[in-house]
Amino acid sequence: MSIQAQLDYVRNFGLIVNNIISDSKLHRVPTVDKPLSKNGYYVSHENGIFMGNWATGQKEFFSTSTGKLTKFDWDKINQAKEQAKVNKRKAQAKAAIDAQAMFTKAQAVKSHPYLTRKGVNPTELMRVSYNELYIPLYDLWSMEIKNIQRIKPNGEKRYLTGGKVKGLCFVINQPKTRLMFNDGDIIYLAEGVATALTVAEQSDCYTLACMNAGNLLPVATQIRKNFPTANIIIAGDNDYKTSLKTGKNTGINKVKECAEAINASVSFPPLTQAQLESGLSDWNDYVQALGEVAND
Repeated sequence: MSIQAQLDYVRNFGLIVNNIISDSKLHRVPTVDKPLSKNGYYVSHENGIFMGNWATGQKEFFSTSTGKLTKFDWDKINQAKEQAKVNKRKAQAKAAIDAQAMFTKAQAVKSHPYLTRKGVNPTELMRVSYNELYIPLYDLWSMEIKNIQRIKPNGEKRYLTGGKVKGLCFVINQPKTRLMFNDGDIIYLAEGVATALTVAEQSDCYTLACMNAGNLLPVATQIRKNFPTANIIIAGDNDYKTSLKTGKNTGINKVKECAEAINASVSFPPLTQAQLESGLSDWNDYVQALGEVAND
């Protein structure tokens, strides 16, 4: 199989790759839907290439025209995947230690260009250091910080290298104890931080930022275990413009999948077709658009 054929396939899959490194090792790369994060990956071998998207859970294998790989080929690919798992666990442990130290040393947030641009206020769990906004990601069971999303003034976002994201979230309006929740009390889940902050400010409810669409279900599953009788509402994104490129509306699809799995409700912003075409997609976009209309 030619390297060019592999390159064409991974690009059609949605990975952003300049060239294929065919060394039977796992390589992390950006994706079309999240170009600033390395949520994509591939393992290339002489006779095929395995690829996936950690944020969406999608994965595919592209083989030779015969559709067959030798046992040696598969062993090489599986070895790369297993070694990647070991490396990942080590990196996550180190990132958790670094995240807790960074959070402790950073300062409380009074304001930040990103929050100002999004029209939302900081919360007590945020921190700032050298003009980077720190968003701590918590394990919902232990409530320990395991990672940090760092947001620069221009909105560029980065996690700590190798840090865990799956199952972690940022917490807003957290109840003091689980006993504060009664039947029907509302908990909101959202993808990004700005959306979650907007929903929390509008509702004054316990709200969780899950960081990406693929992480909605892992977080939702845990929060349903913690609060089995709560009314969980997923404030979803409508990834209309991305769907024009990829043919898939990940925001809508993942929200519906998650809601069905944990018996939750869904809430999408009532954006007009013109607003969707202009790139608006979430509740933060919608609320800000309302504010702009009111100020005209």
